[in-house]
Amino acid sequence: MSSKERKLAIDLRELRRSDTGIGRWIKNFLNAKSKLAPFIHVIGVGGYTDGIDTALNAPKLFWSGFNLNKILKKEDAKLWFSPYFKIPPGLSIPCYATVHDTIPASIPHRCIPFTLKLKWSLSVSKKIVTVSDATKNELIEKWKVPCDRIIMAKNAVGRHFTANKTQNENNLLTSLGLELKKYFLVVSDDRPHKNLSTLISAFEGFEMIPIILVGTKRKNLPTPFRRLEVFDDQMLAALYRNARALLHPALAEGFGLPALEAMACGCPVILSDIPSLREVGGDCARYVPATDIEAWRNAVLDSPTAEGTIERASMFRPETTYSELWQEIKKELEQ
Repeated sequence: MSSKERKLAIDLRELRRSDTGIGRWIKNFLNAKSKLAPFIHVIGVGGYTDGIDTALNAPKLFWSGFNLNKILKKEDAKLWFSPYFKIPPGLSIPCYATVHDTIPASIPHRCIPFTLKLKWSLSVSKKIVTVSDATKNELIEKWKVPCDRIIMAKNAVGRHFTANKTQNENNLLTSLGLELKKYFLVVSDDRPHKNLSTLISAFEGFEMIPIILVGTKRKNLPTPFRRLEVFDDQMLAALYRNARALLHPALAEGFGLPALEAMACGCPVILSDIPSLREVGGDCARYVPATDIEAWRNAVLDSPTAEGTIERASMFRPETTYSELWQEIKKELEQ
């Protein structure tokens, strides 16, 4: 089969935002192409990153078949892939959608629009991609998606997240006013299900080593919390490697990428006891009931261990986690 017939179009809108978990999933997925599917020509619509063979501008108006079908026909694309749950209406080629989580369905002001969009995408997508067994089970049980329509493609460890220290890490810590293993790290935004309020309630006013928050926009944080802006993956990896532990108190997650990245860097992890995070941490994490303030205090006061974390994280290599998805895409393009 010629390379012309193996063309995949991928929606890259999510890359316009800051470096979200979905954005990182997209980059790792595309980085795996060189090993898993080098013969597939990937057309990126609305963005560009490594692994894209042809980059196309986003539609000027709405994302719909009316605006996209002519472009897709001209490029001879045979499959539309959305790394998010949104599918443009009216597409003339088969499509796959990705559901990372269904958390918005439980948020009152987002429930109705999310449910309508998700039901639409589930109805028009030939396959549904998801990132964890927890989300897969929800799709089957609550959204009635047949198991044989679901493709598993768990998050993977990015190339910068390793236990190998770089030359300038001590200087970085000094410039940030931090010391080796003398801070805890939290990588999270401020959405309610991330549950930062429990950590703040647990440790507000405590005389202890700093708890560094990366990703929050909160101001006037109480002692011992500090907000820190991270500029790239290299800096974030250095913070993981030198932290006493990662704290991840989420009430719900589709996957829990910070936990995986921290483990890959040899950082101990203390996680809320929810199914998706147990998928990531296995037996190598300390688990705490998400809203139990006293349990969080006790877990932090104990000496967390990184035993087995690097080996556990190695199970989530891109060439492993994205293998099934690239194989399904290949089969679709060969039809």
